[in-house]
Amino acid sequence: MPSSHARSLLPLRRIACGFPLLVALFLALPAQAVPILSLSTSATTVNVGDSIVLSVDISGLGATEALSAYDLEIGFDTGVLAFVSASFQGFLGTSSSTAFSVAAGAQALEVSLLSAATLLATQPGSGVLVNVVLQATGVGTTGINFITPSANLLDQNANALAGSFLPLDGSIEVVPEPATVALIGGGLLLMLGVARRRC
Repeated sequence: MPSSHARSLLPLRRIACGFPLLVALFLALPAQAVPILSLSTSATTVNVGDSIVLSVDISGLGATEALSAYDLEIGFDTGVLAFVSASFQGFLGTSSSTAFSVAAGAQALEVSLLSAATLLATQPGSGVLVNVVLQATGVGTTGINFITPSANLLDQNANALAGSFLPLDGSIEVVPEPATVALIGGGLLLMLGVARRRC
């Protein structure tokens, strides 16, 4: 007959023996893919008045999930950049979409009109959701990122889809137009020349 101490350890031994089995079962489950949304741009330094194209990319969709809708708010310094327009790239197939300026930047919404089966059969695992055109309106530097509390993704069954939202790698720098810099520089040289003649 085992001692009372050995009897009290018996349940722990059973748990310890079952633990490797639980780990093996957990590892055998198929991993749920997590879509990754990222931002890329056509330029990182622009002149005041120039436009840049901001691409909203998605990757990491699994074979058993498709994106059927999204509502994304993209944040940036609105004193440096301004929303101009958006071009939806057909990732959701036939869809209804809109984009507009908001206080913190821009917002893009798109809803697929395709069935869940069609989305699963035709949607690739990665691609471009939308290209957003921004205009440089003021001198300065700004980062660009997703405002995640406002970001919503829906799968093919209109269920919430968890995603990872990556900001723009780096920032956008808006500099004065070269003609403006030349004009100011020329004016400064002229003032220096006049000041020298007087001395």
